[in-house]
Amino acid sequence: MSRFPMQTSMIIALMLVSLFAKAGGIYHCVDKFGSFNFSDKPCPNAGKKGGDNETQEVWKALKELVKEGRIMASNQQSNVDSILACKSIQKDLISRLEALRTRVDGVGTRNEDLLSVYDQMTQCIECKASAPYNCSRIDTKLDSAMNQIDMRR
Repeated sequence: MSRFPMQTSMIIALMLVSLFAKAGGIYHCVDKFGSFNFSDKPCPNAGKKGGDNETQEVWKALKELVKEGRIMASNQQSNVDSILACKSIQKDLISRLEALRTRVDGVGTRNEDLLSVYDQMTQCIECKASAPYNCSRIDTKLDSAMNQIDMRR
């Protein structure tokens, strides 16, 4: 077998790859109902992290609660005043978490991972020694949930 046909084949293959690269890609998008669509045009929400505004806003609200849960847990000491202060903050955080339930349920139909994280959030906003660990674990799960949404687009 001569080298010429092999080199010619490689050149043709490289030209085809280059042609397809210039032509653009195929975009894999998820619509507001969670259905997958393919298009030769970028997804309508391609500039937004997390797919849609509501999912992004719910994610941000949960991230904020995790952040506040970490602060609450790091400030807790073993004296009565500190525990009472923690319980007061905890009550506020639980109230805010419960207020998010309807919104989480709405985006949860498109993202079960966010729904799962929501169900574990109370572990982060507890006045217990395990709260910082739980907040860290939940924070990682929140980021993973958002990355899953970004990968689906």
